[in-house]
Amino acid sequence: MEPQPTNIDAVVALKPGAKWRYAVNSSGTTSLVWEDEGVTQPTDAEIATKLAELTTAWNAKLYQRNRVSLGTTTYPNIPTQLDQLYHDMADGKLGVAATTGSWYVGITSVKTANPKP
Repeated sequence: MEPQPTNIDAVVALKPGAKWRYAVNSSGTTSLVWEDEGVTQPTDAEIATKLAELTTAWNAKLYQRNRVSLGTTTYPNIPTQLDQLYHDMADGKLGVAATTGSWYVGITSVKTANPKP
């Protein structure tokens, strides 16, 4: 599963290709160390704003990630789906009758369990 965005992602998005690093001090606190003299360092506010944007975009696609990565409500793998389609076709489940086939029923259950927002 794709991890939720972090400050690192925000800095990369704001200043792609810039040279910088996060340093950890003796108390365990991290701080941004800007090493690129040719690029202006983003402010904490700019980083927070970009992180909020990235998180909003990440949350908007949560349903998509859930459809492919959660236990029993995930899409079957492609070979299984193709096998289901083959058997549905062999059983004459085409047209309106296709909505009763194993492939359609399986895919619909995943989409129902993880609806688009």
